[in-house]
Amino acid sequence: MNLTSWQWLLLALGAFFTGLSKTGVAGLGVLPVALFANALPARASTVPFSARLGLISPGSLALDALLVIPMIPGALLGPVILRHINQRAFELMVLVLTVAAALRLLV
Repeated sequence: MNLTSWQWLLLALGAFFTGLSKTGVAGLGVLPVALFANALPARASTVPFSARLGLISPGSLALDALLVIPMIPGALLGPVILRHINQRAFELMVLVLTVAAALRLLV
């Protein structure tokens, strides 16, 4: 799977926010989905269907393993960020990023 720099950035951000969402930050679970959907082709972003259709390859598994790297700091920084960020500001940031990702999907 050949990915552009933009796709790699979206995947890394999605992995980071996945790790962050695992720390209990409310409302963050939808953002990684939008980022992954923007970065990957439609078939590659639906894991259960991809697995059933045999579309998961050693290359895609290597990509998954690589994305663990930005996910770990997200999981470790989540509790720290959660203590220092205003909840309303955080919710607004998640909303803006989700709308931006949705608009990119439509364009």
